[in-house]
Amino acid sequence: MKIIEKFCLHCGKPFKSRSTDHIFCSERCVDLYKKELERWADVSTYKSDRHYF
Repeated sequence: MKIIEKFCLHCGKPFKSRSTDHIFCSERCVDLYKKELERWADVSTYKSDRHYF
C-alpha cells in the first residue's frame, strides 16, 4: 500500500496515512471536531427556532 500525505480536517497539520479513509491526524482532533459539531448544531437549532427576517 502507498503512503499518502494528507492534512488533518480539524487542525490542518500534515500527516501520513496508508488509508484514504483517515481525515484526522489524531484521536484528540476527532474528539475536538465532534465537540465543535455538537456546539454548532446547538447554535443552529437555537437560531432555527426563532425567525430572523
